[in-house]
Amino acid sequence: MAFSNTHPAEPYSPWVHMATEDFTTRLEAALDAYYPAGGDNLPRYGSVSVLLLLWEDDHLGLKCGNEVGRLRDVFAKSYGYSTKILKIPTTNPEDWLYATVVDFAKGKTARDLLILYYAGHGTTSKTGGPTASPCLWGSASLKVPVNLGTQLGVPAVQSSPPAPWAAGQTRILQTWVDFTPARNHLCAKSSGVLFLLDCCHAAGAAIGSGKELIAAFAIESIAKEPGYSSFTSAIIQELQHASAVGEYLTAAILYRKLLQKTFHGSLKTSPIHVEFSTTGQSSILLLPQKPSNMIHSMPATWPNNIPVSVVLSVDLRDASSNVLAELASWLRRSRPSRAERVKFRSSWKSGSYTVIFELPIEVWYCLNSHVAIKFLSFRFDPPAAQQAQPVHTFRVQAPRTGRGRGHRNGGHLPGAENFPP
Repeated sequence: MAFSNTHPAEPYSPWVHMATEDFTTRLEAALDAYYPAGGDNLPRYGSVSVLLLLWEDDHLGLKCGNEVGRLRDVFAKSYGYSTKILKIPTTNPEDWLYATVVDFAKGKTARDLLILYYAGHGTTSKTGGPTASPCLWGSASLKVPVNLGTQLGVPAVQSSPPAPWAAGQTRILQTWVDFTPARNHLCAKSSGVLFLLDCCHAAGAAIGSGKELIAAFAIESIAKEPGYSSFTSAIIQELQHASAVGEYLTAAILYRKLLQKTFHGSLKTSPIHVEFSTTGQSSILLLPQKPSNMIHSMPATWPNNIPVSVVLSVDLRDASSNVLAELASWLRRSRPSRAERVKFRSSWKSGSYTVIFELPIEVWYCLNSHVAIKFLSFRFDPPAAQQAQPVHTFRVQAPRTGRGRGHRNGGHLPGAENFPP
């Protein structure tokens, strides 16, 4: 029998567990990392710059231009961010992309935030890309007669079918650019960086401390075309809503809202959220640059949103049969104002004690990873269950897909451990 999700190669290891004190310390740090209730106390970036990228031949392919223009207007007009749209050329795109990103990040410090957005085709070397890379971006694909393709002499093309060409055959001309060098340059900067990628196979694009990625789909997935149910349209809707009601977003909250759209059907496929950090970090903050535009301290919940949370398990080597009551009692003593955000659901003895617990996405984001803590599922309540509870009960306002690490110390922003006063 082949190994699979139902029959894993290593279903159980008696050494994969942790001490209860280690677990509660991590949980305390994650709860403390949640942004403060007072909007006036939120840390702010010195500047926020947004670079929106699509291909110069986008009008021949996916036609993302209208959505990208709407996203630019939201960032520029509603949030006051320095925003520009640039089109990737089909000639020498790699040199152009790297030079553009270097210029985009020039002079930025730990006080600043960079947001890079891309809409277009994407692939990886594992999925037929023309070169080895975890993240390749592709222009519009044009099917042309063989002799015309030869005359065009377009560089960096992926051609199909391969030579030799038979009479009357066509070939596909498509320009590809490796995003990796530009990504690495951004990830080496001290500033916070948020990648928003509306393309296929996007999960390999973000890495680095203080850097976050929200992408339409993972490495194995294929993106949808532009439209009301697209990833970019969903981002626009959430940014517009938060701005209209004067609420703030973080990257983790934005992800949670996108995930909620997946559960109630307006977003067809679950997006991903990735953050690679081993130090104390908060999720990247998205709020208008002018404080007067912020009137509330928390983001509002859309009336039709289905509340979502994340369900995890932890194996505790020194727990007792009364572990659920002990953890609940500890939480009420340790963090009484935040006790509602964690739900200890069940437990059983399996060598160590396995505890099933539930967190909001924003808290999950800040939970330092450990091999004994495992993702199980997302949990959502149907609309009828929503109406039975106060709107702000956080156990239903929750999670995200990806791995969150780190906790917030004071009012630090990602990549801003040494802010001057």
